[in-house]
Amino acid sequence: PRLPEVSRLYALKMVKVMALPGLVLLAVTMAKVTLNLSRRFRVPASMPLLNTVVMLSAVLLWRDSLGIWSLVLGFSISTLLRVIILFGYAWYRGIVGCARPAMPAKTLSRFWSLSWMILVAQVLLSINGYVDKFFASGLEAGSISSIAYSMNIVNLGVMLFFTSLGVVMFTKMTELIAEQKIAACSDYIEDNLRRVTRLVVPGALGLSLCSVEIVRVLYQRGAFDEQDTVRTAAVLAVYVLGVPALVINGMVSRIFHSLQRLRDKMWLAAQFLVTNVVGNILLVKPLGIVGLAISSTLAINLHLALSFWFLHRYGVGLRVGHFLTTVGIAYAIGISAAVIYRFGGVQSWADDLVSGPSLWGDIFTASARFAFVLVVCAAGFVLVRYLRPSRRSV
Repeated sequence: PRLPEVSRLYALKMVKVMALPGLVLLAVTMAKVTLNLSRRFRVPASMPLLNTVVMLSAVLLWRDSLGIWSLVLGFSISTLLRVIILFGYAWYRGIVGCARPAMPAKTLSRFWSLSWMILVAQVLLSINGYVDKFFASGLEAGSISSIAYSMNIVNLGVMLFFTSLGVVMFTKMTELIAEQKIAACSDYIEDNLRRVTRLVVPGALGLSLCSVEIVRVLYQRGAFDEQDTVRTAAVLAVYVLGVPALVINGMVSRIFHSLQRLRDKMWLAAQFLVTNVVGNILLVKPLGIVGLAISSTLAINLHLALSFWFLHRYGVGLRVGHFLTTVGIAYAIGISAAVIYRFGGVQSWADDLVSGPSLWGDIFTASARFAFVLVVCAAGFVLVRYLRPSRRSV
């Protein structure tokens, strides 16, 4: 409601311009699903990286001449390239071809009975993506931009950690559940949870502790001043702590899909949205924009906990307790590393590594903080592995 007029006009123009490339994303998704079902995982898995490279290249090449519209151009080019590469590869492998459409009787009704709940859940999650920005529109100027800049980094982290693994896991889990190999499926999920948490928990904590340096290196130039850096870094430091829950929840969602428990997943999406809205209402006034980030982080972690509870209630034989233990151990190691960093004098040491802000100074300081987190977390995981030998993977 308090969105500046200039920002509103930009948003309206971007919606109109990006509508067509946005629709083309449906073709990208269809091609990726087709290749994944045919066990061709590498090309679909490379698409997030291609998208990131193309969009960053567009910004670097045309930001001076096109400004913010360089993002739109990069997105359009990336979408077109992905369609060409995916369908071209599928055609080359003989996975797709030209044929007259044919659909057996009752297939359409069966498809709709399963897909409408996924559609509703995705709509709710999409609405949730705009909730924080809606509440931020009533805060100080630049708050919406701070959220947008932070979410760019968060989304990149989620894509790197989860996108490829989630697709592969869904295919494997569906096969194991269809064959009634529940114990093997449990081992498979637990093994992948262990691998993911060993990466994403230290990574998220490291990014959180390095948020000021990251924002300063990536964004602080031109009209983006020190005040914008402080505000955006504070938001990023909290948002990125929700990345482990986002990534793990992406994996857990595939379990619901494999079990065809789509109605429950729809209600869980509604819970996520409502929890975030209530949290924003309660926290935005006392804590401002940081309160919005805290609300989102708490909401996704509560969503993950409830998802595990639902899986446990199904009683299908999945070892949900083992899944929770794996996640809980990783969280405990991350919290321990944060406590050591904060109260062990490491934070003061890192702050004093360089005399003042500079490009290479920020990179060096951020690297030192991140390295500390990785070393402490790695030591924690090694200790846990020694005390609690991992289950042999499927």
